[in-house]
Amino acid sequence: MRLLGLILLTLLMALPASAQDTLSSYDELRDQGLLYLRKKKSRPAYTFLTRAFEAPGGADDYKTVVNRAEAAQEILLLEVAFEMAERSTKLADTDRRKARAQEVLGGLKSTYGKLEVSPAEGETNTKGRIFFQARTGIINRKKRAVFEAIRDRFRATELEVPATLYLPYGEYLANNVPVKVTSTEVAKVALYLQVSRGAVAAETGGGGGWWMAGAGAAAAISVGVGAFFLLQDPEPIIVDQLELGRTEP
Repeated sequence: MRLLGLILLTLLMALPASAQDTLSSYDELRDQGLLYLRKKKSRPAYTFLTRAFEAPGGADDYKTVVNRAEAAQEILLLEVAFEMAERSTKLADTDRRKARAQEVLGGLKSTYGKLEVSPAEGETNTKGRIFFQARTGIINRKKRAVFEAIRDRFRATELEVPATLYLPYGEYLANNVPVKVTSTEVAKVALYLQVSRGAVAAETGGGGGWWMAGAGAAAAISVGVGAFFLLQDPEPIIVDQLELGRTEP
C-alpha cells in the first residue's frame, strides 16, 4: 500500500501545471467560498469567491457572481458588490434566480448611492486619497459604523480618478468639498486629491503628512486642512452587516 501511494504521488507530481490547475476549478473555489459565507466568515468567503470569479468560467457562473456580490457587500467593498449584483441580474436564468439577484441589487440600492469623482481643474495627480467627513451627525449606530468603515478604507487606499464610489445616502465633505448622495440622481464631485508628502520628499526635501496636490491646490489648502483632521469622528464602531438570505435555487 505504501508503494502504491508513492506511485500515485509521483504520477500526480508529474502532471502538467494545466492538469493540476483543474483541481482548483471555479466551482470548487466557489463552493469553498459558500462554506465560509454560511459560517459568516465574510473575508475568506470573498477571497475564495474572487478566485472563483477569476478562474476560467467563473465570471459567467451565476452562483459565483451573486454570492461574490453578497460577500463584497458584507465587507463594504461596495464598488465590487454593485458590479457583481448588476452582473447577476443578467446571468439569472430562472424566476427564482432573477428574484434573488434583484433582491441583492435592491438591498444595495436601498442604502447606498453612486458618487462619481473626477479631478478638479488644475489637479495634476491621477492617484491620491479621499478623506470623507459626515456634514451632519449620523444618529443611527449601524449607519454610522458603515460610513466610518468606508471612510477609513478610502483614507488608507490610493484611488485612481476618475472613479465611481458608493456611500450611504447623506451629506458629506470629500476633501473639504460638499457632496450630497441621494437615491434620485448620481452625485458628482471634482476634487484635489490628498497625496503623501513622503511620496515626493526626496524631490522636495519635505516632511511627512498629507497635502492637497495639483497646480490649483492652493485654494483647497486655504480652507483649512488642519481643521479637517481635528473634526474627524472617533474610531469606528464595528458591527456585523445584516445578513441576506442565501437560499440557492
